[in-house]
Amino acid sequence: MKKIEKGAETPASAEKQPQPEPEKFWRVRFHVKRDANDTDEVVLAVQGQVLQIERDKVVVIPDRYKVCADNAVFPTFRQLPNESRKQVGQVRVYPYDLLGEAGEAEYLAMKATAPKAA
Repeated sequence: MKKIEKGAETPASAEKQPQPEPEKFWRVRFHVKRDANDTDEVVLAVQGQVLQIERDKVVVIPDRYKVCADNAVFPTFRQLPNESRKQVGQVRVYPYDLLGEAGEAEYLAMKATAPKAA
């Protein structure tokens, strides 16, 4: 009988561990500014990594930044006379058009040619 040390993996259990899915990349175009209060560029930050994106230009972004843009919302309210204010919906801070999937190589090439912030 073979003794198996504690914490050692058997070949069968090593095969069953799920592999993380590769991250998806998306081709998007962020809308132009709606009013003077909007920022000139879209700035998204995920776990301390900031991505600064030009508006009205087709760009490739990783899925984590797309999720960040999806969750950047502010509430809209409606108030009628003699009634309390009620939240009626949400508006995206950075609305965009989703143009399709892209590849990691395309994202890295676009990131390498992008102007660096001063």
